[in-house]
Amino acid sequence: RRARRAAAASAHMSSLCKATKAEAAAARPPPGPTDAYEILAGPEELRGGVTVDFDAAKHARARLDAFVDDDVFIDQAWLVKKKICPLVFDGKKFRLAGVEKAGGGVVLRVGLTTYREYVGTQHVERLRKTGARKGDATLHLSCALGCEAVLVTSDAKIALLRRSTSVAAAAGRYNGPSGHPEPRNAGDLSPAAVRAELLSDAILTEVSDETGAPKDALGAPRLIGVMRDSELKPDLLFRVDAALDSAALRARYEAGEGAECWESDRLAFVDVDDVGSCDLRLTAVTRAAFACLGSDRAGDAGGEAAPGGGG
Repeated sequence: RRARRAAAASAHMSSLCKATKAEAAAARPPPGPTDAYEILAGPEELRGGVTVDFDAAKHARARLDAFVDDDVFIDQAWLVKKKICPLVFDGKKFRLAGVEKAGGGVVLRVGLTTYREYVGTQHVERLRKTGARKGDATLHLSCALGCEAVLVTSDAKIALLRRSTSVAAAAGRYNGPSGHPEPRNAGDLSPAAVRAELLSDAILTEVSDETGAPKDALGAPRLIGVMRDSELKPDLLFRVDAALDSAALRARYEAGEGAECWESDRLAFVDVDDVGSCDLRLTAVTRAAFACLGSDRAGDAGGEAAPGGGG
């Protein structure tokens, strides 16, 4: 058992070193295209309604096996991460365990994870391969659930933020206001509280904090997509319409009205009709969001009703 544990630790640390080097490189603007992505649910399915199945234990990350101490690996990775990004801190996150299309709508299987767990598992290819052999590549991964907004101003422009060097990853790339739904903001983690945080509260907070737009100037978020990137990191994609035009939004952003405006160093705008030809360097999440926006607008043009609530 000692030999097996030592061999597993060595393999894991080798993967972590490679992942850490990749993270350090990602902190600089990449020379080529951003990573690939996969749409897990698009506007067509989401129009049928969204159900959140939250179970902290049932939908948690599976540990490797009885002979491998996951916590040791995760702690080692966390120490490396802290050296690279001293400002990072641990905390609970929601985990997307799966997406099921059923009854004309979509079911989100959601559990809990931590940021420390994300750092120690998500970038490790060996864990993905181990899970894949068991039928689920995400089985041993944190899969911390993020969110991003396509923020559309009243003059039909989409707001994009260039990520600053102060953020942990993808500095120099453009994305929409983004972050993570926070379990600490969902009170007692009742089904209603979790649903509100995942599908409304978190993304409105991110938009307001990162752009300076007041929440009372933002419309109700519309979930237009669920995606994951090449490392199987999932995100919820929303369209949020603002009652501010692009000039007013820029004024609030440049005045530092948002609590997290420091996360970006430039605000840019793209006409909503030109997202397909945008030549800015975008993150994978943003490219996925633009793809879902195009499908959502096509559905609206085709006369489909806007999505309602869901269970």
